[in-house]
Order: sequence, then C-alpha cells, then structure tokens
Amino acid sequence: MHTQINKRACARKLIKKRKIGRKSFMKRILTLLMAGMIMLTFTGCDKATAEEEVQSFKTVEVQELKQEVMPVQIKYTGTVKADVQKSIAFKSGGKISNVHVSKGDHIKPGQTLVSLDKTDLSLQANGSKSKLDAAANDVKKTKDSYEYQNDYFTKVEKLYEQKAISMDDYNKARLSRDSAEASYNQAVNQYNAMKQDYENKLELLSDATIKSDVEGYVLDVPYEKGEMVGAGTPVVTIRNDKNIVRTGITQEDLGNVKVGDTVTIKLKDETTEGVVKNIGQVPDPATRTYDVDIAIHKDYPLESIVNITFDIGEENGMWIPIEAILSSNIDYVYVVEEDKVIRKTVEIEEVRGTLVKVKGLKANDKLIIRGMKSVRDGDLVKIKEQ
Repeated sequence: MHTQINKRACARKLIKKRKIGRKSFMKRILTLLMAGMIMLTFTGCDKATAEEEVQSFKTVEVQELKQEVMPVQIKYTGTVKADVQKSIAFKSGGKISNVHVSKGDHIKPGQTLVSLDKTDLSLQANGSKSKLDAAANDVKKTKDSYEYQNDYFTKVEKLYEQKAISMDDYNKARLSRDSAEASYNQAVNQYNAMKQDYENKLELLSDATIKSDVEGYVLDVPYEKGEMVGAGTPVVTIRNDKNIVRTGITQEDLGNVKVGDTVTIKLKDETTEGVVKNIGQVPDPATRTYDVDIAIHKDYPLESIVNITFDIGEENGMWIPIEAILSSNIDYVYVVEEDKVIRKTVEIEEVRGTLVKVKGLKANDKLIIRGMKSVRDGDLVKIKEQ
C-alpha cells in the first residue's frame, strides 16, 4: 500500500512538471510573437520616416539672376487730335447760296465746301471798278497837266536867270507847276485807294466760295442753304487726314524729350509708334506743362485718351518677376543654395509692368519663381528642370 502511495505521488509530480513545461513553452511562444510584432512596428516606422524624408524635398522652379539693361522711361497720357483742324468763315456777311458737303464727308484740296450769294458782292465789285477807272483817268489828266506845267516852269526859270522876265512872271509859273503837281499827287493817292478798294471787293467776291486746302474730312457744317450768316462766323469745320497725340510734360522732363524722338503710343491693347513733332516753348498757364505734339500714322478716334511712353536712356539692374516677391512687414524672396531654401530681404526700387527692380540680390542667385509659397527658410528642395 505504501508502494501505491509513492507511485501516485510520483505521477502527480510528473503531471505537474508537464504542466509547468507547457506554460513555459507558451510563454516563450508569446514572447517571440510580441518581439516579432515590435520588430514589424519599428520596421514600419522606419519606412514611414524614410518616405517622409523623401517627400520633404519639395520641387520648385528657379530663375538664375543676372544684371539686365532696361530702358529708362517716362510715361504720360495724351489726347488724339487732328494734325490740322480749322473752322472757316466768310469775310463778309450774306445769304448762303449752297452747301456742297455734309458732316463726315471726305474732301480733297480745291473742293468747294460752301458758297455765299454773290449778287451784292458782284455789284459792289463792279461799282468799285467804275470808281477805279475814273480815278485812273484823273491820274492821266493830272499827270499830263503836271508834265506841261513842269516843262513850262523849266523854260521860265532859265529866262528868269537871264533876267529876261520879271519875278512876278517867274512866281506865277512856279505856282502853276506846284498846283499841277499837287493835283497829280492827289489823283494818284485817290487811284491807289480805289485800287485797294477794288482788290478788297474782288477778294470778298472770291472768298464767297470756300474751298478746301487739305485732304481730310468735314467735322461740322452748322448752316444750311438759304440761311443768313454774319462776317467771321464759322460755316464749316474741317480737318486733314493725319492725327497727332498731344500731351503736356513737366519742366523736369522737358530736357529729356527732343523733336524727332520715337515714342510708344498705346490705346487699350493696340500699340503703335509716334514721332515727336513739336515741343511748346511756353508752359500752359493752368497746368504749367509744355505741350508736345506727336505725329502718328494710326487712325485713332479723335479725343481718345492714350498712354505715351518716352524712352530717355538705359539703366542696369536686377529685374525679377513681381510675383516672386513675398511680404510680411518687409519684402523678401526665396533663393536656393545647395538644395536649401534661403530667405533674402529685398528693397523695391522700381516697378515696370510685371517686372520689379530690386536691391538685395546678386548675379547667379537662383530665385524661386514657382512654389515659393509652399516653402520656408531652411527647407530642402529639388529644382525642377526647365
């Protein structure tokens, strides 16, 4: 019986040992599994970190800077005007007999525009001609008389010197000569006055027909056939077919602009060239600017407002795209040095369209012109190949 009890105790110990062995085995398996999971976790982290490092190299576009020569410019606005524009009037009043053109018509030199009734003017001219003819006859008569009296006096004067006639006869002959000379001079003066009057009447008669002296266009015809018009009142306004642009420049810029200079004229999106034709020598009393007329070949509408650019020289500088400049309290840009973003402060000197002249950069700097808003000072970047 004692032997059986010992066998049972041994069996219990064996079972207990087996149970302990199983537990240890399970623990070892769990330990290995946990170690594997930890290794997988760290491996995943390493992969993510590596991917993040690759992704941190952002792609940007750069422009390698250099000193550039740009024109020095001054800008003004101007107004399109006709090169020649005139309002024409009759020198005498009367009734309009005919209007030969309408507003907007194209005209040529010598073309009749407006006519005045010539009836009264013709009568006046004819009357003046009659007076002129009468004055011419008076001149002829008084001239003949003067020449006769002058010859006679010359003979009397010789006889008087020879003491062949009395002083009384001598004085009478001289008085007759002087009187004939005065009559002649008066007749000549009267003739000259009549001649001037006749020429004036002829001029008024000729002026009663207004003709164009330019090729161009009719701007206005304010009167119609049959209407009465006063002397000096404009009856037609015309212009030639050439345009100019007129602007006013300051005294400061006056020395930079010369007759013959080429300028750029822009109306909306259309650009053309012009040539300085005339520069005023006296400033406008209201604006204190000097008128400058610029000849152009474009048929822009009259009174259009245009932009004018005068090129007056050249200057060197560092010019960059305006969109490359960022701003907080100061203006700055980003450049790339050895794949690293560097922030540089700049000072804006001049803005010209989409370009800006700045201080603070040097030649060969690699300026970020695309992607600058997504980087910061010190970031690593990759430059996109152009």
